[in-house]
Amino acid sequence: MVTLEICGIPVEFPFPPYDSQLIYMEKVLLALSSKQNAILESPTGTGKTLCLLCATLAWRRELQKKLGTSSLAQKRPGGSLAYEGYGSDGESEAPQLPRIIYSSRTHSQLKQVVQELKNTSYRPNVAVLGSREHLCVNEKVSKLRGTRQNLACRSTCKDRRCMYKLGFDSYAKRTKQSQPIMDIEELVTTMKEKTVSTAAMVDW
Repeated sequence: MVTLEICGIPVEFPFPPYDSQLIYMEKVLLALSSKQNAILESPTGTGKTLCLLCATLAWRRELQKKLGTSSLAQKRPGGSLAYEGYGSDGESEAPQLPRIIYSSRTHSQLKQVVQELKNTSYRPNVAVLGSREHLCVNEKVSKLRGTRQNLACRSTCKDRRCMYKLGFDSYAKRTKQSQPIMDIEELVTTMKEKTVSTAAMVDW
């Protein structure tokens, strides 16, 4: 792992980057630091995904240090960050760390993003979002499609007939630690082995 200083921010990268990768990360950091939109492009195979992940997560880590959230942040139910002395009785909200949303056109591209993230030193909390069609592990419900699947899922969970949803309720109560980074296939396989609803796990 190589540590670089780009725009005054330490960025950890899996290997010595090419000049084009340094320039790409610099542009990402400049856009983030100045709160500007950026449209960046680079030829296929030049490591755009890895550069974007490392630069963005390095910037967020540096922001976290500045805000002091390592010691002040408390986890609220639902996943938001609450700060001691703020947000519980109508007082002004403390600034929150931004949530990073990485969207992609295809499921296979998201799988690649997760694999690239595993190659970095960064370990953020990750939720890979997908449709119930991709996430459901209930043998009967997963065979349905569209509206029929949605209705069957709601009905089965409401009537407490889904062992995976019941398994999730128990799992959530006893599990406090962060989960390892997984793509959708890994998440489905792991949660099915644990008899835990993958869809509920993603929402958690």
